[in-house]
Amino acid sequence: MNKLHAMQIFARVVDVNSFTKAADTLQVARSVVTRAVQELEEHVGVRLINRTTRKLHLTEEGCQYYESVIRILKAVEESESLHKAGVANPKGTLRIDVQTSIAKCVIVPHLHEFRDLYPGIDLIVGTGDRIVDLIEEGVDCAIRVGTLGDSGMIGKQIGVFQRITVASPAYLERQGIPLSIDDLVNHRVVHYTAGKSPRPPMFDFLTDAGPESVRMMSSIQVNDSDTYVALAKAGFGMIQPARFSVANELRAGNLIEILPQNPVPQKPVSLVYPHREKLAPKLRAFLSWSTALFERSPLVSHSNRVTASWKAGVRPATLLSDVSDERELMVTA
Repeated sequence: MNKLHAMQIFARVVDVNSFTKAADTLQVARSVVTRAVQELEEHVGVRLINRTTRKLHLTEEGCQYYESVIRILKAVEESESLHKAGVANPKGTLRIDVQTSIAKCVIVPHLHEFRDLYPGIDLIVGTGDRIVDLIEEGVDCAIRVGTLGDSGMIGKQIGVFQRITVASPAYLERQGIPLSIDDLVNHRVVHYTAGKSPRPPMFDFLTDAGPESVRMMSSIQVNDSDTYVALAKAGFGMIQPARFSVANELRAGNLIEILPQNPVPQKPVSLVYPHREKLAPKLRAFLSWSTALFERSPLVSHSNRVTASWKAGVRPATLLSDVSDERELMVTA
Protein backbone atom coordinates (compact mmCIF):
# COMPACT_ATOMS: atom_id res chain seq x y z
CA MET A 1 0.00 0.00 0.00
CA ASN A 2 1.23 3.44 -0.92
CA LYS A 3 0.17 5.11 2.30
CA LEU A 4 0.45 8.68 1.02
CA HIS A 5 -1.63 7.87 -2.07
CA ALA A 6 -4.19 6.10 0.11
CA MET A 7 -4.40 9.16 2.36
CA GLN A 8 -5.05 11.35 -0.68
CA ILE A 9 -7.85 9.05 -1.78
CA PHE A 10 -9.35 8.95 1.73
CA ALA A 11 -9.30 12.75 1.95
CA ARG A 12 -10.99 13.08 -1.43
CA VAL A 13 -13.71 10.59 -0.43
CA VAL A 14 -14.43 12.65 2.68
CA ASP A 15 -14.36 15.95 0.78
CA VAL A 16 -16.88 14.83 -1.85
CA ASN A 17 -18.75 12.40 0.46
CA SER A 18 -18.79 9.70 -2.19
CA PHE A 19 -16.60 6.83 -3.34
CA THR A 20 -17.86 7.20 -6.90
CA LYS A 21 -17.27 10.96 -7.11
CA ALA A 22 -13.82 10.54 -5.57
CA ALA A 23 -12.96 7.94 -8.20
CA ASP A 24 -14.21 10.24 -10.98
CA THR A 25 -12.25 13.30 -9.79
CA LEU A 26 -9.10 11.24 -9.26
CA GLN A 27 -9.62 9.44 -12.55
CA VAL A 28 -9.26 5.97 -11.09
CA ALA A 29 -11.60 2.99 -10.85
CA ARG A 30 -14.08 2.94 -7.97
CA SER A 31 -12.56 -0.35 -6.83
CA VAL A 32 -9.21 1.39 -6.37
CA VAL A 33 -10.83 3.96 -4.07
CA THR A 34 -12.69 1.30 -2.09
CA ARG A 35 -9.58 -0.82 -1.68
CA ALA A 36 -7.45 2.15 -0.59
CA VAL A 37 -9.87 3.10 2.19
CA GLN A 38 -10.19 -0.52 3.31
CA GLU A 39 -6.41 -0.89 3.49
CA LEU A 40 -6.15 2.30 5.53
CA GLU A 41 -8.76 1.01 7.96
CA GLU A 42 -6.87 -2.26 8.29
CA HIS A 43 -3.64 -0.37 8.83
CA VAL A 44 -4.93 1.90 11.61
CA GLY A 45 -7.08 -0.85 13.09
CA VAL A 46 -10.38 1.05 13.26
CA ARG A 47 -13.30 1.84 10.96
CA LEU A 48 -12.96 5.30 9.49
CA ILE A 49 -16.14 5.56 7.44
CA ASN A 50 -19.60 4.07 8.05
CA ARG A 51 -21.17 3.30 4.68
CA THR A 52 -24.85 3.12 3.81
CA THR A 53 -26.53 2.83 0.42
CA ARG A 54 -27.04 6.58 0.27
CA LYS A 55 -24.52 8.33 2.50
CA LEU A 56 -21.13 8.10 4.08
CA HIS A 57 -20.54 9.02 7.71
CA LEU A 58 -17.15 9.54 9.33
CA THR A 59 -16.68 7.73 12.61
CA GLU A 60 -15.16 9.65 15.52
CA GLU A 61 -11.83 7.99 14.76
CA GLY A 62 -12.34 8.83 11.10
CA CYS A 63 -12.75 12.53 11.92
CA GLN A 64 -9.54 12.55 13.92
CA TYR A 65 -7.69 10.66 11.24
CA TYR A 66 -8.99 12.98 8.52
CA GLU A 67 -7.64 16.02 10.37
CA SER A 68 -4.24 14.34 10.68
CA VAL A 69 -4.26 13.35 7.01
CA ILE A 70 -5.02 16.93 5.93
CA ARG A 71 -2.06 18.22 7.97
CA ILE A 72 0.24 15.59 6.49
CA LEU A 73 -0.84 16.26 2.91
CA LYS A 74 -0.47 20.00 3.44
CA ALA A 75 3.05 19.53 4.83
CA VAL A 76 4.00 17.38 1.83
CA GLU A 77 2.63 20.00 -0.56
CA GLU A 78 4.49 22.81 1.23
CA SER A 79 7.71 20.79 1.21
CA GLU A 80 7.44 20.17 -2.52
CA SER A 81 6.70 23.84 -3.16
CA LEU A 82 9.65 24.86 -1.01
CA HIS A 83 12.05 22.70 -2.96
CA LYS A 84 10.68 23.84 -6.28
CA ALA A 85 10.92 27.49 -5.17
CA GLY A 86 14.64 27.55 -4.60
CA VAL A 87 16.35 24.94 -2.49
CA ALA A 88 18.83 24.46 -5.31
CA ASN A 89 19.70 28.17 -5.23
CA PRO A 90 18.95 29.62 -1.77
CA LYS A 91 19.28 33.35 -1.30
CA GLY A 92 18.98 35.97 1.43
CA THR A 93 20.68 37.07 4.63
CA LEU A 94 21.37 34.44 7.28
CA ARG A 95 22.29 35.37 10.86
CA ILE A 96 24.23 32.78 12.83
CA ASP A 97 25.80 32.87 16.28
CA VAL A 98 28.81 30.69 17.09
CA GLN A 99 30.77 30.09 20.28
CA THR A 100 34.19 31.75 19.98
CA SER A 101 36.53 28.76 19.89
CA ILE A 102 34.23 26.80 17.56
CA ALA A 103 34.07 29.77 15.20
CA LYS A 104 37.83 30.32 15.19
CA CYS A 105 38.95 26.71 14.93
CA VAL A 106 36.17 24.93 13.01
CA ILE A 107 33.80 27.29 11.16
CA VAL A 108 35.86 30.24 9.91
CA PRO A 109 38.68 28.19 8.28
CA HIS A 110 36.08 26.53 6.04
CA LEU A 111 33.54 29.31 5.60
CA HIS A 112 34.78 30.00 2.08
CA GLU A 113 33.38 26.59 1.11
CA PHE A 114 29.90 27.66 2.15
CA ARG A 115 30.26 30.93 0.24
CA ASP A 116 31.33 29.05 -2.90
CA LEU A 117 28.43 26.61 -2.61
CA TYR A 118 25.80 29.28 -1.86
CA PRO A 119 26.88 32.62 -3.32
CA GLY A 120 23.35 33.96 -2.96
CA ILE A 121 23.44 33.77 0.86
CA ASP A 122 24.84 36.73 2.80
CA LEU A 123 26.09 35.73 6.24
CA ILE A 124 26.04 37.76 9.44
CA VAL A 125 28.27 35.84 11.86
CA GLY A 126 28.12 36.66 15.54
CA THR A 127 30.82 35.18 17.75
CA GLY A 128 31.13 35.08 21.50
CA ASP A 129 30.33 32.95 24.49
CA ARG A 130 27.19 34.79 25.55
CA ILE A 131 23.97 32.81 25.16
CA VAL A 132 21.87 34.86 22.75
CA ASP A 133 18.08 34.77 22.56
CA LEU A 134 17.48 33.59 18.99
CA ILE A 135 13.94 34.94 18.78
CA GLU A 136 14.49 38.34 20.41
CA GLU A 137 17.76 38.99 18.58
CA GLY A 138 16.62 37.71 15.19
CA VAL A 139 19.24 34.95 14.93
CA ASP A 140 18.43 32.14 12.51
CA CYS A 141 20.76 29.53 13.96
CA ALA A 142 23.37 29.08 16.69
CA ILE A 143 26.13 26.57 17.29
CA ARG A 144 26.26 25.90 21.01
CA VAL A 145 28.58 23.98 23.27
CA GLY A 146 27.37 22.16 26.37
CA THR A 147 24.22 20.58 27.70
CA LEU A 148 20.93 21.82 26.28
CA GLY A 149 17.85 21.98 28.48
CA ASP A 150 14.23 21.22 27.61
CA SER A 151 12.19 23.94 25.84
CA GLY A 152 10.77 25.02 22.50
CA MET A 153 14.02 25.42 20.57
CA ILE A 154 15.07 22.75 18.11
CA GLY A 155 18.48 21.24 18.82
CA LYS A 156 20.58 18.82 16.81
CA GLN A 157 23.78 17.38 18.23
CA ILE A 158 26.50 17.37 15.57
CA GLY A 159 29.46 16.18 17.59
CA VAL A 160 31.27 16.25 20.89
CA PHE A 161 34.64 17.67 21.75
CA GLN A 162 37.35 16.43 24.04
CA ARG A 163 38.31 18.59 27.00
CA ILE A 164 41.57 18.65 28.89
CA THR A 165 42.92 19.95 32.21
CA VAL A 166 45.89 22.29 31.71
CA ALA A 167 47.94 24.96 33.45
CA SER A 168 50.96 27.09 32.60
CA PRO A 169 54.52 26.04 33.53
CA ALA A 170 54.82 29.15 35.73
CA TYR A 171 51.67 28.26 37.67
CA LEU A 172 52.77 24.66 38.18
CA GLU A 173 56.23 25.75 39.29
CA ARG A 174 54.63 28.04 41.85
CA GLN A 175 51.83 25.76 43.07
CA GLY A 176 53.17 22.30 42.32
CA ILE A 177 51.89 19.63 39.95
CA PRO A 178 48.77 17.84 41.22
CA LEU A 179 49.15 14.08 40.90
CA SER A 180 45.61 13.17 41.94
CA ILE A 181 42.20 14.78 42.29
CA ASP A 182 42.79 15.01 46.04
CA ASP A 183 45.79 17.28 45.38
CA LEU A 184 43.51 19.96 43.88
CA VAL A 185 42.54 21.28 47.33
CA ASN A 186 45.36 23.85 47.25
CA HIS A 187 44.98 24.87 43.62
CA ARG A 188 43.12 27.68 41.87
CA VAL A 189 41.28 27.84 38.58
CA VAL A 190 40.20 30.47 36.10
CA HIS A 191 36.41 30.46 36.47
CA TYR A 192 34.64 30.41 33.10
CA THR A 193 30.95 31.37 32.92
CA ALA A 194 28.76 31.97 29.88
CA GLY A 195 25.19 31.27 31.00
CA LYS A 196 22.74 33.54 32.76
CA SER A 197 22.94 31.43 35.94
CA PRO A 198 26.59 30.45 36.30
CA ARG A 199 27.47 27.67 38.67
CA PRO A 200 30.32 27.88 41.20
CA PRO A 201 33.82 27.07 39.92
CA MET A 202 33.83 23.30 39.38
CA PHE A 203 36.22 20.91 37.67
CA ASP A 204 34.77 17.74 36.16
CA PHE A 205 36.59 14.43 35.85
CA LEU A 206 35.99 10.83 34.91
CA THR A 207 37.19 8.36 37.53
CA ASP A 208 36.99 4.60 37.98
CA ALA A 209 33.95 5.24 40.17
CA GLY A 210 32.26 7.43 37.55
CA PRO A 211 31.99 11.19 36.88
CA GLU A 212 33.18 13.43 39.70
CA SER A 213 32.79 17.20 40.11
CA VAL A 214 35.23 19.04 42.36
CA ARG A 215 34.52 22.46 43.86
CA MET A 216 37.52 24.67 43.14
CA MET A 217 38.84 28.01 44.36
CA SER A 218 39.05 30.94 41.98
CA SER A 219 39.99 34.60 42.20
CA ILE A 220 39.10 35.54 38.64
CA GLN A 221 36.03 34.95 36.45
CA VAL A 222 35.64 35.41 32.67
CA ASN A 223 32.93 34.83 30.06
CA ASP A 224 35.11 34.58 26.94
CA SER A 225 37.01 31.47 25.88
CA ASP A 226 39.98 33.35 24.42
CA THR A 227 40.46 35.27 27.66
CA TYR A 228 40.00 32.02 29.56
CA VAL A 229 43.02 30.50 27.80
CA ALA A 230 45.06 33.72 27.97
CA LEU A 231 44.66 33.93 31.75
CA ALA A 232 45.77 30.32 32.13
CA LYS A 233 48.88 31.07 30.07
CA ALA A 234 49.50 34.05 32.33
CA GLY A 235 49.53 31.77 35.37
CA PHE A 236 46.20 32.71 36.97
CA GLY A 237 45.14 29.10 37.43
CA MET A 238 44.15 25.82 35.82
CA ILE A 239 41.48 25.52 33.11
CA GLN A 240 39.50 22.78 31.35
CA PRO A 241 39.15 23.96 27.74
CA ALA A 242 38.47 22.08 24.52
CA ARG A 243 41.61 20.22 23.49
CA PHE A 244 41.53 21.68 19.98
CA SER A 245 41.43 25.24 21.34
CA VAL A 246 44.78 24.83 23.13
CA ALA A 247 46.53 22.41 20.76
CA ASN A 248 49.05 25.03 19.65
CA GLU A 249 49.74 26.10 23.22
CA LEU A 250 50.38 22.49 24.23
CA ARG A 251 52.81 21.98 21.35
CA ALA A 252 54.62 25.22 22.21
CA GLY A 253 54.86 24.30 25.87
CA ASN A 254 52.85 27.34 26.98
CA LEU A 255 50.35 25.01 28.67
CA ILE A 256 50.88 21.58 30.18
CA GLU A 257 48.34 18.80 30.59
CA ILE A 258 47.75 17.66 34.15
CA LEU A 259 45.90 14.68 35.62
CA PRO A 260 45.78 12.81 32.28
CA GLN A 261 44.70 9.69 34.17
CA ASN A 262 41.41 11.46 34.95
CA PRO A 263 40.01 12.71 31.63
CA VAL A 264 37.46 15.49 31.49
CA PRO A 265 33.92 14.56 30.33
CA GLN A 266 33.19 15.41 26.72
CA LYS A 267 30.84 18.26 25.81
CA PRO A 268 28.27 18.11 23.01
CA VAL A 269 28.24 20.57 20.13
CA SER A 270 24.75 21.37 18.84
CA LEU A 271 22.95 23.30 16.15
CA VAL A 272 20.06 25.27 17.65
CA TYR A 273 17.29 27.01 15.72
CA PRO A 274 13.81 28.29 16.58
CA HIS A 275 11.47 26.23 14.40
CA ARG A 276 11.20 22.83 12.79
CA GLU A 277 8.56 23.68 10.20
CA LYS A 278 8.91 25.69 6.99
CA LEU A 279 12.67 26.08 7.21
CA ALA A 280 13.97 28.67 4.79
CA PRO A 281 16.23 27.21 2.09
CA LYS A 282 19.10 29.41 3.31
CA LEU A 283 18.84 27.95 6.83
CA ARG A 284 18.44 24.40 5.57
CA ALA A 285 21.57 24.90 3.45
CA PHE A 286 23.60 26.05 6.48
CA LEU A 287 22.32 23.21 8.66
CA SER A 288 23.30 20.62 6.06
CA TRP A 289 26.69 22.22 5.37
CA SER A 290 27.68 22.65 9.01
CA THR A 291 26.56 19.10 9.85
CA ALA A 292 28.78 17.73 7.09
CA LEU A 293 31.65 19.99 8.22
CA PHE A 294 31.56 18.66 11.77
CA GLU A 295 31.32 15.08 10.53
CA ARG A 296 34.65 15.42 8.71
CA SER A 297 36.41 17.72 11.17
CA PRO A 298 39.37 16.07 12.95
CA LEU A 299 38.87 18.51 15.83
CA VAL A 300 35.46 17.15 16.82
CA SER A 301 34.68 13.63 18.01
CA HIS A 302 31.57 11.67 17.13
CA SER A 303 31.74 9.16 19.96
CA ASN A 304 28.44 8.14 21.49
CA ARG A 305 30.07 8.35 24.90
CA VAL A 306 28.96 11.80 25.99
CA THR A 307 28.90 12.39 29.71
CA ALA A 308 26.39 14.89 31.06
CA SER A 309 25.08 15.92 27.66
CA TRP A 310 21.52 15.18 26.55
CA LYS A 311 19.30 14.99 29.59
CA ALA A 312 16.98 12.04 30.04
CA GLY A 313 13.37 12.77 29.31
CA VAL A 314 13.94 15.30 26.52
CA ARG A 315 11.33 14.54 23.88
CA PRO A 316 12.65 13.52 20.46
CA ALA A 317 11.28 15.61 17.62
CA THR A 318 10.13 14.50 14.19
CA LEU A 319 13.02 14.02 11.79
CA LEU A 320 13.51 16.34 8.85
CA SER A 321 14.66 14.99 5.52
CA ASP A 322 18.23 16.17 5.91
CA VAL A 323 18.35 17.43 9.49
CA SER A 324 18.28 14.36 11.72
CA ASP A 325 18.46 13.70 15.46
CA GLU A 326 16.48 16.78 16.41
CA ARG A 327 15.20 17.50 19.88
CA GLU A 328 13.01 20.20 21.37
CA LEU A 329 15.39 22.11 23.60
CA MET A 330 16.29 25.34 25.31
CA VAL A 331 19.88 26.49 25.46
CA THR A 332 21.01 26.63 29.06
CA ALA A 333 24.74 26.12 28.73
